[in-house]
Amino acid sequence: MMGLHSPIFKCPRADGVIRQYTLRTPGGCHQPPDSLSFTFTQDMQTFKQTVLYTALSGEAKFKEDSIALDQGKPQALLSSLMPSAGYQLRHSPVGFESEFHCTTTPQWVFILGGEMEIVLHSGESRIFKPGEHFYSTDTPPPGVAFDPLRHGHRSRQVGPHPLVTLFLRGQPTQG
Repeated sequence: MMGLHSPIFKCPRADGVIRQYTLRTPGGCHQPPDSLSFTFTQDMQTFKQTVLYTALSGEAKFKEDSIALDQGKPQALLSSLMPSAGYQLRHSPVGFESEFHCTTTPQWVFILGGEMEIVLHSGESRIFKPGEHFYSTDTPPPGVAFDPLRHGHRSRQVGPHPLVTLFLRGQPTQG
């Protein structure tokens, strides 16, 4: 039977995999173990990515993806290097609101200040605050003319502070 105070050791390996070891002793921590038993678990390290994308129906939708943080060191897990094509900063005054539009090039949108609401044709909306982000890939469907009554999203500044964003352009996807 495992003692009440069985220590758990987390041991990172050189390849970044973290293993958890449980030391089981019959009398808890104060008695020497008569045998050692180890439990191995692998912690999955990922970065949550909110994606704004174009569904097969042509409508913009949100989904959640994960990016593996499978490189680097246990103290600083990294994703693989992703290509980018530059960045752009934007300042939008209180009261800013766009019309429905599609993203021209897939891009990360990082909220640096203020709050940004993204509204979809379905009525779904999400508000992103400073430090939050999403990846926008809701480009016009291939071979289909943009229809503002059906495609894309609109964005607006919400709250009392101007909206400050950083757009980090990704590489265009091959459709």
